[in-house]
Amino acid sequence: MDAVGSYADLRVQARGQPPYFVEIKFGYPTDKLIAHISRKYGVESSHSAEANRLVLLIRSSDHPNWPEVETKLRTVLRPDLELDIWDEHYLLRLMRDRFGVEVGGTTGDDVLAVRQAIDDAKWRYAFGDGFADHPLAPSLLWHFGYWTLRRLHEEQRLQPHEVLQPGLYSNVAIVLADLCSFSGYVRDTRDDQLVRHCLATFYSQARHAIHDTGGMMYQFVGDEVVALFGFPNLTPTYTRDALDCAQALIDIGNSVCNLWQRELDRMQKSSGVHIGIAMGDLNLVLLRPFSGSQVGFIGDSLNIAARLMGHAGPSEIVVSNTFYRGLNPEVCQAFHELSPVEGKNVGLIRCWKLPSNLGEAAPPAGQ
Repeated sequence: MDAVGSYADLRVQARGQPPYFVEIKFGYPTDKLIAHISRKYGVESSHSAEANRLVLLIRSSDHPNWPEVETKLRTVLRPDLELDIWDEHYLLRLMRDRFGVEVGGTTGDDVLAVRQAIDDAKWRYAFGDGFADHPLAPSLLWHFGYWTLRRLHEEQRLQPHEVLQPGLYSNVAIVLADLCSFSGYVRDTRDDQLVRHCLATFYSQARHAIHDTGGMMYQFVGDEVVALFGFPNLTPTYTRDALDCAQALIDIGNSVCNLWQRELDRMQKSSGVHIGIAMGDLNLVLLRPFSGSQVGFIGDSLNIAARLMGHAGPSEIVVSNTFYRGLNPEVCQAFHELSPVEGKNVGLIRCWKLPSNLGEAAPPAGQ
C-alpha cells in the first residue's frame, strides 16, 4: 500500500525472487489509466521498494493513440520499476501456450473460457491428473488456494471429497472483517455500478489475501468477509498466518475506501475495515445431504469474533485471549489488553487490541 491508500491488483512473488505488481486495466479511459498508474507507481508512491517490475494488462484498442499513451506511462512511472505491457493479443497467446486453450477475445464467453482454463490448471497442480473434472473442483478452488490444496493432498493424503468432511475441528482461528461506514458509502453513491465495482474489488482482493496466507475463504456476508485458519488441519504458523491475513485486509480495506471516497461528494466518517479474531471449536455441517460442496460452520468462536470486531475501530484488530496466547511472544508485545467485552449469549470476553498504526505498518506475508 502507498501513502494515499492504493493497493496493487496483484502482488506476485516467486520463492527466492523479488516481487512484482500486476495491474489489470481493461476498459479504462486513457486519462484514468495514466492517473491510476501515476498515483500508485509514480515517483512519490511508496509501494514496496523491493519490487522491480510492473505488468500492465490493457486492451490497446481502448486507446487509439496507444504509442503516445505508452510513452506517457513510462514517463510517470517510478524509475526503478520496469514496465511490461501485456495487451490482449499477448495475453491470448500466453493462454494458448501455458494452458492449451484457444480463446478469441477477452469479453463475454471468452472470459469464461479463460477463467475455466486457469481453474483447470490450478486443479491439476493441486491434485494431479487423476481427479480431472471432479465435481468438487469449483467449490474447493473457491474456498482454498490451490497450493494449500496441494499441501493437503501431498502431506495429509487427502482426496478432494475428504477436504470438507463433517465433524468437529478444534482450535480453528476465525478472522472477521467488514468495511467501516459501509451504509454511508452506499447511501452517498449515486451510481450503482460504483457500489458493485468497489464491493467486487474488496471481495476479490480479500479472497486472494486469504488464499495467499494459507487460509480458507469461508464466506462473504454483505460487506463482511469470514476466513478460517487451521482448517482442516493445524499448521505450525497458522495463528501468525491469520494475523498476516488480517493486516493484508487492512491494506485492502483502506485502498477500497480510498477509491470509493474519491468518487463521492460527502466525506465519510470512517474508512477501511475493522477486524475481530477468535479461536475455538467449529462444527462443519453439510447444508445438503450427500453434498460436499455446500457446507456451514457453527460454534461460539464465530460469535466471539463478531463481538470483537464490533469493538475494533478503523484499521484495528481485536483478538480473543486464546488467540493472543497462541502468538509468538514478540508479536504479542504490539498488543494491549482491553477491558472485557460483553458478548451477547457468550459472556464476558477477555481480549487484546492491535492499534491501527501498528496494524497498518506490519507487512502482510505474501502480499
